[in-house]
Amino acid sequence: MHSGGTSNLRFRDRRSDRIVFETKAKNASMQIGGCHSPVFMPDGRAAVYVAENIQPLTDIVMVDLHSGNTRKLTSDGADNQSPSVSPDGRRIVFSSLVSGVRCVRMLNLFGN
Repeated sequence: MHSGGTSNLRFRDRRSDRIVFETKAKNASMQIGGCHSPVFMPDGRAAVYVAENIQPLTDIVMVDLHSGNTRKLTSDGADNQSPSVSPDGRRIVFSSLVSGVRCVRMLNLFGN
């Protein structure tokens, strides 16, 4: 869903047509609360996406698609983008801009 320069996500249960999770951008010019680049986990139970804070800072967030609960995976003050999920769903890889240098980072989702 796209509105006024800001992206939002909405996940809806196919059976009940109930909205399970929805983001609502607070500010179109700074994209506060907006998000983009959703990627579904292999088991379909969750998705990860890029959450906009105050540009250029972004974090990677995981949402449980049954409960709608979210878990912030990054909060390091970097510009984290382009998440990708490993085939086993245990890790994500993403691009991160830290101190002016773009690098690729990997994060274990479930401990070691």
